[in-house]
Amino acid sequence: MESRIRLNKFIANNGSISRRTADEYIQQKRVTVNNITVDFPMFEVDPGKDKVRVDGELIKVLTKHIYIALNKPAGVVSTVSDDKKRVTVTDLVKLNQKIYPVGRLDYDTTGLILMTNDGELADELMHPRNKVEKTYLVKLSKPLEEKHRHLLEKGIVLDKKRTLPATIRFANRHDFKKLYITIS
Repeated sequence: MESRIRLNKFIANNGSISRRTADEYIQQKRVTVNNITVDFPMFEVDPGKDKVRVDGELIKVLTKHIYIALNKPAGVVSTVSDDKKRVTVTDLVKLNQKIYPVGRLDYDTTGLILMTNDGELADELMHPRNKVEKTYLVKLSKPLEEKHRHLLEKGIVLDKKRTLPATIRFANRHDFKKLYITIS
C-alpha cells in the first residue's frame, strides 16, 4: 500500500526548513523529485520510493524525531544560520542531524526555546491558526502604565494587523516592572 505525502510536508518533516520555506523553494524551482523539477507544493511523493532533492541535496527520510528544550542565552540568534556570523541556537547544540528552532526569541532575550527536526510539530506550534499561547516573564525598565496594559489586553496593531488580546499578570503585586504576558 502506497503512503503518499505532500511534497512541502515531506521536506519540512525530513529537513531543517519550515513548510512555508519548503513552499518557497518549490516555487523557486529548487526542488526535484526523481531528477524532475517540481514547482507545485501540493505535489505528492512516496517517501519509500521517490528521491527528493533541495538544491541538489538528497532529503533523507528521518526515522527518529529529536526534541530539545534549550535555555537560550542573550546574544544568540534564534535561527539556523546568520549572515552577520553571530552565534545561533543551533551552534549551541552539537548534533550530527539537522534541527531548527520552533519560533524565536529576540537576540537579547533569554529563555526556553524548543528545537526539533519534527516539521509537523513545529508547524502546529508556530502557525497562527492554532493560537498556541506563549507566556513570557518580562522585566521592564519602568512600571507598566495602566493605559498600556489596557491596550495590550485589547490587542495592538503590528505590521498593519491587530494582535489577539494579551493576558497580563504581575509577578508581584507590589512590583509593576516585572510581569507575565501571555500571547498567541
